[in-house]
Amino acid sequence: MATFPLSRRSALALLMVLPLAACTETAGELAGTAGPPRKAPGITLSLASLSGAPESTISALSSALVSEAQKRDMLIVGVDGKPRYQARGYLALANSEGGRRELSYVFDVYDQSRARTQRIAGTVPVTGADWEAVTPEIATRVAAATLDEFAGFIVDTTTLVAGTSGPSSPARTAAALIGAR
Repeated sequence: MATFPLSRRSALALLMVLPLAACTETAGELAGTAGPPRKAPGITLSLASLSGAPESTISALSSALVSEAQKRDMLIVGVDGKPRYQARGYLALANSEGGRRELSYVFDVYDQSRARTQRIAGTVPVTGADWEAVTPEIATRVAAATLDEFAGFIVDTTTLVAGTSGPSSPARTAAALIGAR
């Protein structure tokens, strides 16, 4: 797994923002809520990788992410499209502590400087013992919850800094909060 070095200022900025991340709901909690999609107009995101599942599941989830991004005025682009953010996703199908079958997912989101800005994780119950249990509806639910949390993070981070004209990275937001230039 690749690591991305942080400057001292970036590390301090991330430490300032991390407590804010604890105040948000997880994607797993959001997956069960209904409501309009969170918007993040003009934000570009690429899916750098998605692993842990068969190609059919990865394809279904990738398609659901594209569809759900459109509902949020976001655009999923290829890594060559110079996205503002890049995500790496990981999937696992396992039994929960209560004996239910669950799809677990994690998406690490990185900004253009390769700093991880967000981790989105959740679980969705499935019926069935294999990957065929991950239906298109479940893929859509995972995509919607993931992108709602991502869009909420982008919008909430932007509003932390008064006068910001567009979404900002957490490091820049924290730097602005502490007056670093």
